[in-house]
Amino acid sequence: ITEIKFNSPLEDDVVLGMAVDTLTLESGEVFYQLPLKSLITLLADNAKSDKRTIRFIDLEQTKPTPAPSVSLPNEKIITLPAGKLGVEFSSEVGKPVFISEVKRKSPIKDKAIVGMTVDTLTLESGEVLYNLTVSELLEALGAHSHSKKRVLRLINLDTMQLTPSPKEEEEEEEEEEEEDWIPDEKIVTLPPGKLGLVFQGTPPRITKIKPNSPLVDEVMLGMVVDILTVGDGAVMYEINSKALINSLNKNQNSDKRAIRFINPETNEVTPMPDDEEDEDEQ
Repeated sequence: ITEIKFNSPLEDDVVLGMAVDTLTLESGEVFYQLPLKSLITLLADNAKSDKRTIRFIDLEQTKPTPAPSVSLPNEKIITLPAGKLGVEFSSEVGKPVFISEVKRKSPIKDKAIVGMTVDTLTLESGEVLYNLTVSELLEALGAHSHSKKRVLRLINLDTMQLTPSPKEEEEEEEEEEEEDWIPDEKIVTLPPGKLGLVFQGTPPRITKIKPNSPLVDEVMLGMVVDILTVGDGAVMYEINSKALINSLNKNQNSDKRAIRFINPETNEVTPMPDDEEDEDEQ
């Protein structure tokens, strides 16, 4: 409440700053956490009733009454009538569009459910729209408001996933193909400094390539370290991840380090030469 007019019949009952918690109509229907516009509409639509009840609260001392939880179905497919739908759509950052309000006079009030997520909108032409933002959805609904053959698919995001667009599926397949392909071998001369790579296992396998890695265009996930050549010309074979990282750090200022990477599916790690094994035994 931001203002109490001098002729208000409630001037002795309410106080500035109080918040509307619930509205109960004569029918017994209870509304929770109503947006201002919806509250005003409901009060106006039921203005002749003397059995409307509002529960006011002080938000600094009392929390709003949560709406009773509603079990959402996995999906609902609604053929939309022509004209306005009387439904409010919202979205949060990084999340898909969902129904935030269904107005009392909505022609689909018995079908649309608050909290359900918009998956797809199919137009009369057969075109299917995917992954819509609120503005895109409203624009498409408005541009085709004359049609009686628009179909809205709603889903419960807790139990179902959004339908990917055919374009997204093609891009994902291409990305998977690119990621799956690893050359049989590749010798990479390492620049001085940190490489921005994460290695795990024995032999060391690339498990992460950081965005700022100087080798982002040279190496691929899944490549395995076969041979490491360090700045003094020493060559290391059959190395594990810990020894690799220690050696790289110790020689990180050198521009003469090199790694032979291999595809572990098509190549085996090069064994240590016999002469080096003999030297180790001595």
